[in-house]
Amino acid sequence: MREYNYDHPFVEIDKFKDYDNNMCSHKISGDRNVSFIKFKTPGGYTISNHFNDWFELVYISEGEAEFSIKNRSFRVLKGDFLFVDYNTAHGYSTESGVEMQCFHIKHGYLEQLIPIFDASIIMCNSADVFLPKNNYNEVKENFNKMVKHFQSDSDLDVMGFHCYLFMLIYILTRDFTLKDGKNRINQLKKSDNQIDIIIDYIHKHYNEQISLDTISEALHLSSSYISRLFKEQLNIGYKDYLNKIRLNHAVYMLTNSSKNIVDIANECGFPNNKSFIEIFKQEYGKTPSQYRKEQKRKLK
Repeated sequence: MREYNYDHPFVEIDKFKDYDNNMCSHKISGDRNVSFIKFKTPGGYTISNHFNDWFELVYISEGEAEFSIKNRSFRVLKGDFLFVDYNTAHGYSTESGVEMQCFHIKHGYLEQLIPIFDASIIMCNSADVFLPKNNYNEVKENFNKMVKHFQSDSDLDVMGFHCYLFMLIYILTRDFTLKDGKNRINQLKKSDNQIDIIIDYIHKHYNEQISLDTISEALHLSSSYISRLFKEQLNIGYKDYLNKIRLNHAVYMLTNSSKNIVDIANECGFPNNKSFIEIFKQEYGKTPSQYRKEQKRKLK
């Protein structure tokens, strides 16, 4: 997969700019405080991890991609919405192509508009299976209204855009704020780097027969400490986390390949086919075969 190092300044343009022989096209409109960007990236490319001095509101309008934020990976699909804080490492890769709509809002500008807004305690990501399943409909509705008003130059629409921006920030603060706020963030920062390293290891080795002892030995951390990090930071046990990662990959293979169930179980790291079926049924209420048939019917 080719890698594309993404970097661009805020510029006042409203046109498509193609990179690397139509590798990635994007349309930017706006000014140095707020930009609205439409990305269209074909399959087979990676937008490498990067840091920005702005907040990002991201809506997946078509396709799918593997999106990463601070070394955690999520499979984003059409209709997903993400909020990315400023100075946060993020990137994505796509095998089949993806289209995204993004607002980039300068950190200082938003601070000036809404001084009390604290983005560090906002967790809004509809693709993250470990976050509470909040209602994202209101978020998406406001995002779409922001897009509509932003694309007009009239003074009334500029006012309308800021009204819906304020409303979106209100919704994020009301519905997507971490419990315990600042205290929780301070606790997370102490061991944030370690949990990122552990998660990165799991994502690289999920298809192997790994255990707590395996990770403990590889990363020189005690098994009990790793278990405690998962419970404290992700509110989930290590084994459950590993199974969710394996299930995410299994679901992708069930819907995007013709591989048989046994091969999928093996390639996703499940100890055997029986274990795969039991864990899958616990999570989705049906067997892998039933799930695949259901998805095929939906596509007809």
